[in-house]
Amino acid sequence: MDEFNRTDADVSVYFLAQNSVGYLEPVFDPFFSANGTYRDVDLGLSRNLTRADHPVNVLGCVDQYQVCNPATSSCSSPGGLYHLIINLVENNTLGLNSAQLASATRLHYASLSSKTYSSVEGLGAGGRFSDVTYGRHPVRLLISIKLS
Repeated sequence: MDEFNRTDADVSVYFLAQNSVGYLEPVFDPFFSANGTYRDVDLGLSRNLTRADHPVNVLGCVDQYQVCNPATSSCSSPGGLYHLIINLVENNTLGLNSAQLASATRLHYASLSSKTYSSVEGLGAGGRFSDVTYGRHPVRLLISIKLS
């Protein structure tokens, strides 16, 4: 798809299948949308459950990075991380001095673990944010969100 072919960014696409998740109140967040169109009968709770509006929701994210040299007032063009490191290290198109280049390179490596993709890559295909493992120690997170 041409819309996903971006040479000026890193593109990630996420698919959310809420399966049997039910909400006690309607949810109007576009990604988790459950506005009350589909409701379940009382399942031993004091209320009916609101189900997701769609079987699968899709979220597309674009990550762009840019570095500027304050000494020359020049900036790299916005791009993905690969584009950024090529312009910084191999081409040094901004004319950075050695201290600036070292700082920019450190920021580049830090950005590798803070991209949108990095926040979900360890979850796997059936991943859930409620089951996160740090090293060999599983950590259970209780996720409670109230949207108003």
